Order: sequence, then structure tokens, then C-alpha cells
Amino acid sequence: MKSVKIVPISDLIEVHTAFNFFKANFFRTVQTELIAFLPLSEIYQTMLDNMQEDNKLQYLALAEELPVGCVICQKIEKTTLAMPVLAVRHEYRGMGIARKLLEEIEKHAKKKGFLRIKAKSTQTSIKFFAKHNYKPFLYVSLKDTDSAEKFKADLGDEYTLASGRSSKLKFLMPENYDEARLLKLQKKYGGCPIEIYYEKQL
Repeated sequence: MKSVKIVPISDLIEVHTAFNFFKANFFRTVQTELIAFLPLSEIYQTMLDNMQEDNKLQYLALAEELPVGCVICQKIEKTTLAMPVLAVRHEYRGMGIARKLLEEIEKHAKKKGFLRIKAKSTQTSIKFFAKHNYKPFLYVSLKDTDSAEKFKADLGDEYTLASGRSSKLKFLMPENYDEARLLKLQKKYGGCPIEIYYEKQL
């Protein structure tokens, strides 16, 4: 196994290196959060913002100076980070690089006073995040407060209401939840947006 080192992305050359790596491996990522909602231009801007603020919320994995992975986070609330990118070059997957990147960003985020990291679930990332103690939450957007109350009643006791305000709800997802149940709920409530995020308290 080739030696892999994790380095902070802290200057413009490293930003370009990491961004070009991500573009080249766009469809082979370990996980990508909000890709449909976060264009490449916004990922690039996030990297520049991180560099200017000296947050070091982004890291590059290098194997013999070749970029083989990267992780990028962005501040979305005072103590919360979102993870738009966690990517590993296809032929380097299964070598623990994603784990090393995740551990590095978590360690640094905790030192900076952040309390939570959120990452959107994808089919390729569910087991990965669960393995690293990220808990799945359902984020539900409904048209009105009445629908929200019906939705909460429908879910029953097996769901825990983590937080809720008017028509925006957040539920801890039970272990036996599956995609079929999610689609059934969406259909019942007129195709309401339901997204799964994995979150970890640092």
C-alpha cells in the first residue's frame, strides 16, 4: 500500500489541485452532499472562502504527491458544518483514505469550536457514515402546519421528533427504515421533499 498523507488545502495552488481532482473524479466520489444543489462554481467558492478565513476546513490526500482524495466543509451555522465533498479516486478506494480525511476534518472542526457536521446521504455513503457514528435524520418540508401535524401523527412512536417548526420537520430515522417507506410517505403528502442527512455531534 502506498503511503498516503493528509494535508490542509491552504493556498491557491492547493485549491486548484483539489478542485481539479474533484472535477476529474466527479462521478466516482465516496460521497457528495448537495451536488444537485451546490454547483461546482459554489464548491470552488467555498474552497476560496475557507482559505481566506484560514479555517482549514478542507484537506487533500496525497499518495506520492498525487492527489487521491479530498474533503471540503463549509460553515452553515455558528457551530455546524456541512460537508459538500468527500471524494476518493476510484482505484484508491478501500484503503481507508476517506476515513483518514473524515477523522482529520472532524478533529480540526472540534478544535475550531464546531459541534456538528452534516452530510447528505447517497446510496454509496450510507454504510460509510453509519460506520463512523453519523446518525441519519429525515428533513421534511410540508406546505402547511396542518400537514405537518398529520405527518407527525403518521410516523408514530417509532420516530423521534428531534426538532420542528411550522412545516419544517426533522426526525431521527429508525434503523428499519427503507426507501419504499420513504417513497410511500412522499406520495401520501403530495411529493413533499424528504431528504436524508447524516449528522455527527463532535
